Amino acid sequence: MIKFITHKNIDKQKWNACIDNSINALPYAYSWYLDIVTNNKWDAFIADDYSAVFPLPYHRKYIIKSCYQPLFTQQLGLFSANHEMVNQPLPFIQLLKEKYFKYYLHLNASNPYHAGLSQRITQQVPLNKTYESVYENYSSVVKNNLHRFSKINFEIHYSTDTSAIVDFTRKNIGDKVKGLKNADYERLKNLLQTIVRNNKGFVVQITDKDHQILAAAFIIKSNNKLIYLLAASTKAGRKLNAMTTLIDDIFKKYIGADFIFDFEGSMIPGIWNFYKNFGAETIEFGVVKK
Repeated sequence: MIKFITHKNIDKQKWNACIDNSINALPYAYSWYLDIVTNNKWDAFIADDYSAVFPLPYHRKYIIKSCYQPLFTQQLGLFSANHEMVNQPLPFIQLLKEKYFKYYLHLNASNPYHAGLSQRITQQVPLNKTYESVYENYSSVVKNNLHRFSKINFEIHYSTDTSAIVDFTRKNIGDKVKGLKNADYERLKNLLQTIVRNNKGFVVQITDKDHQILAAAFIIKSNNKLIYLLAASTKAGRKLNAMTTLIDDIFKKYIGADFIFDFEGSMIPGIWNFYKNFGAETIEFGVVKK
């Protein structure tokens, strides 16, 4: 039986255990992640004592709740350790449609795509292979950029210090990201700190010979995925294509391990093509909206 459970009545321990054990686990679905990105405004459909869960982030206008996809979460939808359950999101979707007048919610790539759903994409590179086989799928553009960048003096640093990366990102690409308010950036800072406290993420920076940052990224490391959550380059870094070398170094670090590098994809052709140049496979997932 599927029950609607309000946020205050959700057993977070059972919830997170369900995500941990799910065959399609994603970090976005942990209760602590949802608490931050929704400001504690999420309820859920829960089946059979947390054998399957379906988070329901909401906005409230007057007394009306609308279900929506929060910032900094690419996929939500139905999660379960039961493969058959994961493949049957329709009962949950039907309940969603009955409960909310307006909704816009991403499912996840393991929930089958059905007619009537809209579509989004992510782009992924499996790393459970040799570096040579990954490199072979790089485009000539990526290979040439790596070769040119290798001729300059640079260093790559891995850390869990999130203190500067949000401000660095805002400074270098904030004008290209429309609609983010000061409160959203503060929420993002809190999110990155919490991800690190839960041992599920790290920062990567690439610096020049003068120790100036050229490019930086925050990667979520969770549930056999490395998720490219946040990234930016300076003007000098863009000119040198520093981000290409940064991504390639992450691949080298985790090559042969049971990880998938998830770019999170983009519907913007230029960004989609940048990810595609690394040999990324396009993965589709459904969106339920009204």
